[in-house]
Amino acid sequence: MQESIKDIKFIDKNLIIIKQTIDKLLYEVNNNVENLIQSLYIQFSEDNQLKDIITDLIYIADSFKNLTEKDFKAVIKENARKIQQFHADNEKKEIISKYKNLSDDDVESMQYQMQLREKLKKQITIGE
Repeated sequence: MQESIKDIKFIDKNLIIIKQTIDKLLYEVNNNVENLIQSLYIQFSEDNQLKDIITDLIYIADSFKNLTEKDFKAVIKENARKIQQFHADNEKKEIISKYKNLSDDDVESMQYQMQLREKLKKQITIGE
């Protein structure tokens, strides 16, 4: 699974913390899910927000419980693709927004225009 999500850029601070902790704890608990869950709750015992996120993640993960390995991998890949597309779309919107707020004669405007052009080229290439 870690191989499937290695290219996903986590931007939420809490999810980054949780992912890093899971990565660290996986080896300590020998990939035992119950021990991992218990270790996560212990690790974040003082942070209710992170405990709530872990609870939500466990609840979401429950829906994957009875999938075959093939179906599980397909779901992970599809969700990873959607997350990457979401990030790409948000990045494109941000560049367009910044570009629209700049003067046409501004050097910075030209830089954003070049960035936007490159992003669009990449999306067209990936989409083909």
